Amino acid sequence: MASRSYCKLKYFTTLYITTDAMKKTLQYLSVSLIFLFVTGCAQQVPTQQQAAQTGNTAPATVTGENASNSPQQNQKTISILNYVFDPATVTIKTGTTVTWVNNDPISHKIVSVTNPPVFSSDNISQGGSYSFTFTTAGTFGYFCQIHPMMKGSIVVTP
Repeated sequence: MASRSYCKLKYFTTLYITTDAMKKTLQYLSVSLIFLFVTGCAQQVPTQQQAAQTGNTAPATVTGENASNSPQQNQKTISILNYVFDPATVTIKTGTTVTWVNNDPISHKIVSVTNPPVFSSDNISQGGSYSFTFTTAGTFGYFCQIHPMMKGSIVVTP
């Protein structure tokens, strides 16, 4: 027979909670916490080996959030959906502004693989975007710092 814990409530109501029920509740909470960490809710920083795997070959000169959107400037949009950058690899010309648009219901944070990062967004919530203008030719790997399995690259040609 399961042991019982007693809890007296207001108005003399007695609540009976079995030890088995408490164990199941604790197991549920433990599994929930593990799930949160496994799905990437814990922020992680990539190792140098992970950075090298994305193929970053040149430093970038990047203009951040206040990049102008003049008609003369080339534009490229990368969609973030289902934990994937689409397209994962983009080839652009120097002077092109790349805009990442988050279509996922969770936040993402885009960071270049260079150390220190050449570009790094704040957390981008659902429907949000972040833009950078690339002014130097080269190949620039990037990833989502919140979900490091998400990777992409920008190939900038002269």
